[in-house]
Amino acid sequence: MKVYEPALHSEFAFEKYRVAGNKDEPIIKTPKLVIDDSILIPTKIDFEEPFVLDLPYVSELPENDPVRLYVASRLLPDYPFQYAENFYDFSSQFNEELSSGKKDEPRLVIPFFDRKGSVFAYQGRDLSGKSKQKYITITVDPKVPKVFGIDRCDFKKPVKIVEGPIDSLFLKNCLASVNASLVATAKKISTVTKKDALTLILDNEPRNEQIVKMYLGAIDDGYRVCIWPKRCDNKKDINQMVMEGIPATEVEKIIENNSHSGLMAQLKFRDWKLI
Repeated sequence: MKVYEPALHSEFAFEKYRVAGNKDEPIIKTPKLVIDDSILIPTKIDFEEPFVLDLPYVSELPENDPVRLYVASRLLPDYPFQYAENFYDFSSQFNEELSSGKKDEPRLVIPFFDRKGSVFAYQGRDLSGKSKQKYITITVDPKVPKVFGIDRCDFKKPVKIVEGPIDSLFLKNCLASVNASLVATAKKISTVTKKDALTLILDNEPRNEQIVKMYLGAIDDGYRVCIWPKRCDNKKDINQMVMEGIPATEVEKIIENNSHSGLMAQLKFRDWKLI
């Protein structure tokens, strides 16, 4: 009230002290704001050195290696991507269900780091284009919320939330919700950032029923959301926008200029959705 309605706050404070008989101690005490940053610093994995995956880094592969060429072809930002030749066999140490004789396959590995530099989860990206599961997320520490990017995020500044880790790498101060909804991820970090400091950025798929429902839910919950303009038509995500010639810095400006909440978000959303 003091921040958003100062006049009303002054009136309330005057009335509060008047009812108390002008005593030094007011009837209602203002609680101190306690920021819970436990989400940022997991405690389960307790190694002397940060825990990392025993896998080769893509940057260490030969320049003509197919995986390294794949990363270059996607114009992906600099990140410690890794590579698993036998993804299921490697991941079975964290999930026994993956050791059930399933046909193995190579995958690009995207590690999730906490603020101490330890890997608490990772995502395997299909390289063949034939898998039914393009992305598989593996949990190393089940007690840590699966939010990608907490190691790179400054929660004192405005925060963006996108769906996938790769898209988040193109934007400043950005998290990825991974398998959860963007609203669910926003609520997970509610102890370290304010609601009005968040911008939720979904994929640009106006005919996708699930995406449209998530947009509607985010708007109804009062979040600021990015409604992609006509310029981005037929470009379903940020990586595709960059690959088709829109620099990441320009994508940042597009997001800033096309993010809204409340009634304006509802109006822009109605024009954007195609179902």
